[in-house]
Amino acid sequence: MTTIQEISKFIAEKFVKNYTKKTHLYEERNELETEIANLEVKKNAFIDILKPESISESTDKKIFPLILGTPALRMSITTLGSLPTHDHIKFHNRNTIYPIGYQCKRKYKPHNRYTKNNQDKIFYFCTVKDTDHILEISTNDGRKWTGIDLWGLFVQDFDEVTEYGNVDEFFGLNHPTVQKMIEELGDISVFVNYLPLKERKDKKQR
Repeated sequence: MTTIQEISKFIAEKFVKNYTKKTHLYEERNELETEIANLEVKKNAFIDILKPESISESTDKKIFPLILGTPALRMSITTLGSLPTHDHIKFHNRNTIYPIGYQCKRKYKPHNRYTKNNQDKIFYFCTVKDTDHILEISTNDGRKWTGIDLWGLFVQDFDEVTEYGNVDEFFGLNHPTVQKMIEELGDISVFVNYLPLKERKDKKQR
């Protein structure tokens, strides 16, 4: 005849066995949840790899400074800037969009008022600003050119004829690579007078 002690022992063993099994199942569930979470992270990373990269994402990956141009006329774009959200007329013309915050620098011959030292070339810094006069050229000696007749004033400060035809060229804003990157910054349909790069190319091919 089964004693109370044997019954208690049986119940205790059964309890321990079930508790151990439950603990193992709980641990297995945690392991599976961790594995699923890791797979989710890998899946998202894979999706990011396949996703087309935007200019802003490229910027985050430090593609700047971007060096463009021939050795003699080389420039360095340090910041592409962003498309203006207001006064769109002021920030574009038929062939150029001026992103706010755009910055580049290039080496060029010293202007006539440069007195720091005798150098063949000095750095010129070009900036697009969200002000009344959006374009500015400056040098490390504190000289600045801005205003409606910025380009005319700039050219007057050199004895020789400049190799650049206009201010957009000096800023590098007429470079096809730069124009393509600017067009990819966002919706350019708000720049009603601007002729996109592709349409200009199509016209030339006709």
